[in-house]
Amino acid sequence: PPRPAPASTVGRLRDDTPAVVNMLANDATVTAAALRATVIDLAARGWLRVLPPDDDELARVRPSAQAYHGDSLRPHERLVLQHVMARFTADRAIPARYLAVDIRGPWWRRFAGLVATEARDTGVITRRWRPTDLAAPIAFAALAAMCWFLGVRTGTDVAVIDSVERR
Repeated sequence: PPRPAPASTVGRLRDDTPAVVNMLANDATVTAAALRATVIDLAARGWLRVLPPDDDELARVRPSAQAYHGDSLRPHERLVLQHVMARFTADRAIPARYLAVDIRGPWWRRFAGLVATEARDTGVITRRWRPTDLAAPIAFAALAAMCWFLGVRTGTDVAVIDSVERR
């Protein structure tokens, strides 16, 4: 869709999550930076604690004892918090590298889908094609497939070279 025109006045800042901002900054694609930004945002809001590195690690993460009162998690944030909690088996902080996920795996598809759903619900992205826009091309494709199928399945078993003289 075409990019929106800039507004003449500056309004208040939106409260979009870092994952949604990541999606907007990367042409409606959720990148691995969205996961890292969500972890940092959860730490800033008190849900997680990011600790200094230990030995050769970049950082360590552990769940916080309590979060801010009145703060609620959005579905993709809850998924990230559950991801951290699933790896937190001992009382020690987990290295940040253990939070890595396969971006082709089912967890990542669910995370990206939840981020896209939130972006659609808040109105920052819209679907490019409505179902009514796709109805005519799908109907023509189905008609062409049906004509091709009938052309292959019906007719005589005589080769074209043998039937040219009679026509």
